Amino acid sequence: MKITVINDGKQEIVEAAVGDTLMEAIPNLFGDCGGNCVCATCHVKILSDHQIEMDELAQFTLDLAENVEYNSRLSCQVVLDDSMNGLIVKVMNI
Repeated sequence: MKITVINDGKQEIVEAAVGDTLMEAIPNLFGDCGGNCVCATCHVKILSDHQIEMDELAQFTLDLAENVEYNSRLSCQVVLDDSMNGLIVKVMNI
């Protein structure tokens, strides 16, 4: 699947595998907590119309981040599936 990543004003299309997390698919994106949903350093915004649900723990952790909006997600908690082909995300650098 293809995902468009916007990071520091640069746009890149990356290949991703079903079952990977979004954090694993985005080049050079590492969460300080190693993907354990406790730090919000992997915060991204979903810019495409894809509907991606979020559990309570991810919502709680995002409450610690800045610039959180309705389309904010923790990339470590988004497990990619076939419906996410064409996803467009913006990395929210902290």
